[in-house]
Amino acid sequence: IILAVPSCSTKSQREQFNDLLHKLGFYSIMLVPQLTATTALLDENINNTYLVVDIGAGKTEIGLCTIKNVVNAISLSLGGELIDLGIYEALKNKYNISVSRREIERIKENVGSLYTTDETTSKIWAQNRDLTSHFYIVSNKDFNDVLNICYDKIIEAIKVFLNTLDSEYHQTVIDTGIFFTGLSCEIIGFEKYFKNKLNTNIFLLDSPSSATVEGALNYYVNC
Repeated sequence: IILAVPSCSTKSQREQFNDLLHKLGFYSIMLVPQLTATTALLDENINNTYLVVDIGAGKTEIGLCTIKNVVNAISLSLGGELIDLGIYEALKNKYNISVSRREIERIKENVGSLYTTDETTSKIWAQNRDLTSHFYIVSNKDFNDVLNICYDKIIEAIKVFLNTLDSEYHQTVIDTGIFFTGLSCEIIGFEKYFKNKLNTNIFLLDSPSSATVEGALNYYVNC
């Protein structure tokens, strides 16, 4: 079994992963840091270093990596679930409705955008304060501020991380660009928004939602 684990996990935490899998009956185990797994999908030049950002459901990982290991990384308690919560609260405050997680995912997919001028609308099914359900029309403008705040926090963390790197690594990242993965990277306007804010090239890995799994397998095959 190949398990992608948090890149910032400690030796003790990884031992716990191993112990758990042993109890489940697995004995042939490979643990691969998430960022290393993602980097395994990039250029196979072992001397290259990359800045990789994985915006997951519960956490965002930012790391300087080679195709074999993580040189340096940080983890933020900020991800897709917090963005979903922000959308939920924004719609609740504006329309006094309760929106299910499934509907929030549909909203993000259909009208979620980092473009403030985007006026695309979507029909959703939600429950109001008298506990009856109805269709409502929502648009990106209803929660665009929430999206910008969440993504700006990730951008600020990337900037801080860049400033901690040695000048050589910092310049390499600026010259090469930053690689992103995770389902939350698929929101409309992501690449342009992040490129303008970070002033460097932005690259999305193919199939961001499954890149970690594919990369872990690729890492295993090449070991």
